[in-house]
Amino acid sequence: MPLQTSNCKHLNALQSFTKLLQATYPDYVRLSIHESTGAVKLSVPLIIQGSGEFPRRTPWHSTIALSLSGTYSTTHAMEVRDTHNLILRDDGSLRPFYYREKSELWDWADDIVVFEPRYSNRLVVRPKEGVDGREIVLSEEQIEKIRKLRAIHTAGPVEVVGFANTTAAEAAKY
Repeated sequence: MPLQTSNCKHLNALQSFTKLLQATYPDYVRLSIHESTGAVKLSVPLIIQGSGEFPRRTPWHSTIALSLSGTYSTTHAMEVRDTHNLILRDDGSLRPFYYREKSELWDWADDIVVFEPRYSNRLVVRPKEGVDGREIVLSEEQIEKIRKLRAIHTAGPVEVVGFANTTAAEAAKY
């Protein structure tokens, strides 16, 4: 079947589906994760982009990239390989989690600290899974990095939890 014929059949099916929904449920609002004009459905992005634009890709066709400022974007992995580091899940599975913008603020001498993004735009600094953080004292250098990170991470709060001196780290607001 030629591509043009296939596309026409697909569009006709979508138009028929839209008409069926409008006739069956005239008082309902139709939502979509795809960009639209808003005439027959409202577009709702699953991932709010730092740029304010509607995502170019659906989440399952993209990866999440976290900027130093704390904003998210959905992008193709190839587009951020040079500017971001791939972060693996902290649950022991070592599955890819997201891409994080490269910065010396994320570089700590040990690997027991996790920077965990949480919706919406919150960043939690905590001990790695399986590590008892109550015995870990953050150094002055690490607390200074947290202070700098807070100044740059303007999209949301940076919270420090689970360390012996969490109170001191939390007091280092700016």
